[in-house]
Amino acid sequence: MPRVFRLSIARRIALGFVVTMLLTMVLSGLVVSQALRKALESDLRNTTLEKLSAVRHIIEDRAEFLSENQLHAIDDLLAGHPDMSVVLTIANQATVRGAALSPALVATIQEVTSTSTPKVIANGTHMALKREALSSGDRSLGIAILISTKATQDRVGTYRQIVFAATAAALGAGLFLSWVAAKWTMLPLKRLTRSIGQLDPSQLYQRVAEVDDAVELRSITRALNQCLDRIERAYVQTEAFNSDVAHELRTPLAATRLAIESAINGSVNNDVIDLLERAQDQINSLNTIVSDMLFVSQAQRGARARKEWVENSEGLMRSIAEFWEPLAQDQGLALKVTGSGSICLDISLIRRAVSNLISNALRYARTGSEVELRLRANSDEWVISVTNEGQTIPRDVQARMFDRFYRADPARHATATHHGLGLAIVAAVAKMHDGEPFVDCHDTLVSVGLRAPNRTIL
Repeated sequence: MPRVFRLSIARRIALGFVVTMLLTMVLSGLVVSQALRKALESDLRNTTLEKLSAVRHIIEDRAEFLSENQLHAIDDLLAGHPDMSVVLTIANQATVRGAALSPALVATIQEVTSTSTPKVIANGTHMALKREALSSGDRSLGIAILISTKATQDRVGTYRQIVFAATAAALGAGLFLSWVAAKWTMLPLKRLTRSIGQLDPSQLYQRVAEVDDAVELRSITRALNQCLDRIERAYVQTEAFNSDVAHELRTPLAATRLAIESAINGSVNNDVIDLLERAQDQINSLNTIVSDMLFVSQAQRGARARKEWVENSEGLMRSIAEFWEPLAQDQGLALKVTGSGSICLDISLIRRAVSNLISNALRYARTGSEVELRLRANSDEWVISVTNEGQTIPRDVQARMFDRFYRADPARHATATHHGLGLAIVAAVAKMHDGEPFVDCHDTLVSVGLRAPNRTIL
């Protein structure tokens, strides 16, 4: 669906309510308008019949047609009815009493045949009733009553204007009230969305809180929590499998390495020694991978860091950096340490994590640039980062940098010293300190590090 036609549920509810209300009011207005028009026309018909009966009575009480007394009596009858006229016809000669009529309208009424029910004539401007009233010899008196429908049409038109104005006002009020009602109705869904958004991928035990005041959402919440239960069980099984595999591989690898070392020490053939040494390097690489996998798996399964307060944090950072300075100099890079403060952490784990950060920075830093190891600490948290100047890292790559065995460039393969677990170990160390890893990239300046609460007990 095009984006312009996409509506939120709240807007759909409000729009549906307003459209329903509009249709209801329009249909109701039309029905009432038609009923009002018919009621007014019925009143006109009744009035026409009553006046016709009264005029006949006046004529019948006199011996002569259209005497002065008859005409005065008819005028008195029409008093107070400015929209009513009486047309008296003798020998095609018409006499009009009451409201003045145009010759064309008089001609029109003369063409109407005698009826017992009023008829609408002259394109709906008048209602007429014509009957042959009396005959005397060769003379015949025709009586017609005309009532203007303008007042009725004006009343119906005024009613329609009132209905239109009321409909517009009701639509405005209805739109606002329906929007408020829709927003209120959507509050449980918003709370559910907020609860889902607060789930931490690293905390697999977390579940979505049930929305108590929305029965319809309970089934969705339960289904989602059941899905999270299955995901947690699958993840726990996967981590257990990785841990078991690592444990099972360590023993045969250690035995194989010991056998190769013994063969190297006991052999005098240089070719055999060279072959065994290459095999030993591969075994050592496999052993490192297994150890790293086991370490990450233990962190994912809830292993905790053994924290202690370090007052000389700058000295700790410098001692780690000094180990990497020769390699940095060989690559034409300058390694700088900044920051200090009292921090609470596991020294051995931090050494391992910071070494991986420096190693990663040295691999991707631009030749001739500077790599900075920076420490920031306050009473709430400590932050350790390594910054280097290199290539800009896309956002999709940043989101996966701390995944196990992830490589931004699929063409790169693992080596004996870099097998894709370095930053995963950094993330694991951060987790064991109840913290998190992070990456910040501003143009070509890349900072990778970890942060954690600066306290012993959480």
